[in-house]
This record gives sequence, structure tokens and C-alpha cells, in this order.
Amino acid sequence: MIRRASTPTTLNPQVVYAYPLTSPLPTPAPAPNLKSPAACMSQGLSNYQDNYKQDWINSWMIWVPGHVVTANLSAHLKVPWVAAVSFGYVCMLSATRGEFVVKEEQVKKASKALVRKVTKIIMPSEQEEEDDRQNRK
Repeated sequence: MIRRASTPTTLNPQVVYAYPLTSPLPTPAPAPNLKSPAACMSQGLSNYQDNYKQDWINSWMIWVPGHVVTANLSAHLKVPWVAAVSFGYVCMLSATRGEFVVKEEQVKKASKALVRKVTKIIMPSEQEEEDDRQNRK
């Protein structure tokens, strides 16, 4: 049986209510950084000023040739072609403007796991050596 969340009676300012497709009732989601609209606008315009030339060039490199090809395709191939070009464009945007953040904890955890695996391969424990000897007999 699926239980639906009850509607809250008071609004917590630290929680933004999202409406997922699976439930008509609001469900709590973590709030983004709460900045004023003016601060968001200022930051967005500053980022645009820093990046617009490269973004325009990248856009033209994808869409001008893409539309030239689209104009010469038969009707049944135009939609799949534009969808593929759009996918490539979004990948390019993600590569140039996306942010990839790795937490120091994740790096330490992954490096410890790698050291354990390599050590296990290079210097097997005595129990593993004994098991190998018994398996060979």
C-alpha cells in the first residue's frame, strides 16, 4: 500500500516543496542557497560577462553546421538529427560550464580502498596463502 505524505500545517523556510510526478502532494526537498533575487541576477550577469564569447563560439560551432545538415536531410531524418545535435550540444555545455566537485573525504576513502586492494594483490595475507596451497593440492 502506498502512503501519501500529509500536507504540513506550517511552512518551514528552510524547506522547498517540490511536486514530483508520482505524488500530487508536496514533498520536502532540501532548499537551495537562499539568496536575494538581486544577488542572483548580479551573479548571473557577471558569469555571462565572463563567459559569453566562448559560449557564443561553442554554440555557433555546433548549431550552424547542424542546421546546414538539417536543411539538406529528408523529413523523416530531421527530428532524430536535431535530437542528436542537441544531445551533443548539452554534453558540450556540461563539459565547459558544468562543475565537478569531489569532496576530500571521498578522495581519502577511495585511495584507502585502492591501497587495500593493491596490498592484497601484492602481499596476500597468510590465510589467503594457506587457502591457495590447499586449493592446489
